[in-house]
Amino acid sequence: MRTRTLLVLLIVPISLALAVYGAASAQAPGVEVFLTTETPELTVGDPVSLDVRVNHPPGYQLTFPRLSGTWGDFELRGQSPPVTVLNLDGTQTTSQSLEVTLFEPGDFKTPDLQITVRDSAGQVYDQTVPGASLTVVSVLTEGDDQLRDIRPQASLEEPATWPWIASAILLVGLLGLGVYIFMRRRGALGSGIPALIDSRAAHEIALEELYRIEALDLPSEGRFKEHYTLVADCVRAYLDNAHSAPALDRTTEEVRSALKSSDMAADHQNVTVDLLKDCDLVKFTRLVPDTHEATECTDRARNLVMMTVPPEPEVPLSAEAVRT
Repeated sequence: MRTRTLLVLLIVPISLALAVYGAASAQAPGVEVFLTTETPELTVGDPVSLDVRVNHPPGYQLTFPRLSGTWGDFELRGQSPPVTVLNLDGTQTTSQSLEVTLFEPGDFKTPDLQITVRDSAGQVYDQTVPGASLTVVSVLTEGDDQLRDIRPQASLEEPATWPWIASAILLVGLLGLGVYIFMRRRGALGSGIPALIDSRAAHEIALEELYRIEALDLPSEGRFKEHYTLVADCVRAYLDNAHSAPALDRTTEEVRSALKSSDMAADHQNVTVDLLKDCDLVKFTRLVPDTHEATECTDRARNLVMMTVPPEPEVPLSAEAVRT
């Protein structure tokens, strides 16, 4: 009887521990993991960057392992902190970069990574990231065993002083030219030559710039960051000129605050901020949209400008017109 009771007391805690471990070891639902590199072949001693990416639903918390200086056969040179970005489909991507190197030739595979995932309900999972294969080649060609002399130390001549003098003169000249142009634009120097002023309305300038960006057709060449940067700059300049909302050299959140005190309607403010956020995702992350999305971004900016054209100010009638 005592033996049976003792077995029950031992089996129950072990069963509970195995159940908890099995729950934590299960793969998290809706989570995709990748370990990739742009240079699967490297030479001995050259560093290579490995990118760990985890696609997961919003609200998930990920814990990446802190690796030591030696990681399997590899020497770890650096490990960046994890960064999480929001994708267009509502999911999130958390990524981390690892820099490793090897000092002997051959075919190698990085160890598997174990990432801890906690979902929005508090359930914990151990997610396994499969290793990546790398080929390390020698800097020597086969059969090359000839000894060569070490290169002699380079001799450095004393630098001449005339380039520094010429650079100083050029710098002073450019500074003077800049002051001159600034004073001309401020009207301090009355030369009688009027400055060129664009008298068009702010929305006309913005629409023409968007047509120019569209004609560049940058998305078809894969130059998405340049395309989204031009569209965002055009929208920011329009907000500054048409609605007196300082948007140039401001973050998207600062633009949101500036729009609250402008004459733009609240729903139009939300459309503006959403457009600038989508531009930021392409500009500042590794997100690569397709050509249709990039073209649609230009159309969204054009619709925004046309929806938010400020009304023209009323011109007061002269006394003669009133009498008539």
